[in-house]
Amino acid sequence: MTALHMSISEEHHFWLANLRDHACLIRDHLSPGEDTWLELAEQYRMHFEQLLEEAQWMRSKQQEDQGEAVEFAHRAQAAAYGYFRFEGRMQHLRLHNQVELQLTPSSLNSSLNENQEYLRLLYYWSRGESAPHLPLADLTGLWLESLLGAASRLHRALDETEHALAQQASLIKRQLQAQLLKNAAIRGYLRFTPEGFPLQRSFMEEVSQAAQQCADFSAHLTRLHREGRVTNSCSLQHLLHVQHEVRHFLNRLSAYMHAERNSFPG
Repeated sequence: MTALHMSISEEHHFWLANLRDHACLIRDHLSPGEDTWLELAEQYRMHFEQLLEEAQWMRSKQQEDQGEAVEFAHRAQAAAYGYFRFEGRMQHLRLHNQVELQLTPSSLNSSLNENQEYLRLLYYWSRGESAPHLPLADLTGLWLESLLGAASRLHRALDETEHALAQQASLIKRQLQAQLLKNAAIRGYLRFTPEGFPLQRSFMEEVSQAAQQCADFSAHLTRLHREGRVTNSCSLQHLLHVQHEVRHFLNRLSAYMHAERNSFPG
């Protein structure tokens, strides 16, 4: 893995694109009769798109202006928190079958967790401060859950005739499920063992390989989808979204491992 430094404006660009895609997912899975919620989801999509354009402009500048960066973080924070409450409301209504949304309540947990991570970062950026990194086990848990949800959606989206591809998706799902269980065990070990012990370091390599396999599978489906050589209900945007998330996760994981390598015991 090669670590790539990300500026705050680049981080904004990733997270806002992520939230825009989440808003699209909600919009596209709502029943046409859910006018109020459809309108809200589209409003958030448009808002994130506008903020993305501003983040792109900030990225293009040679040097980030501190005052401008803080002001932008405040606006991004308001948008992200508003959407967090909206998506949480969708989950609540779905739990009680009070909204026609073709997503399960548990499938929204990972997107809510990702939003919370962006809000955590924004808490510091809106004060002009650097945000501390997530503990390694938390970082891994966040993105393993997200990738498991993505792999599950890819599996469900495949036509029943796509047996070979469905088998690949199922294998990736089982691998991610097993790694989530192992990561939970590692969280327990950290009560009395410092972070970065050999087992955890070895596990990070396993996780990075599984994440790359998920990205490769999504990229393969993307090529088949564009060429009309696969029957599925996935949108091109969702397929690209999976790859977008994996790239970010692998970069964060690589940056963490490089930064902490000298401090790891053993």
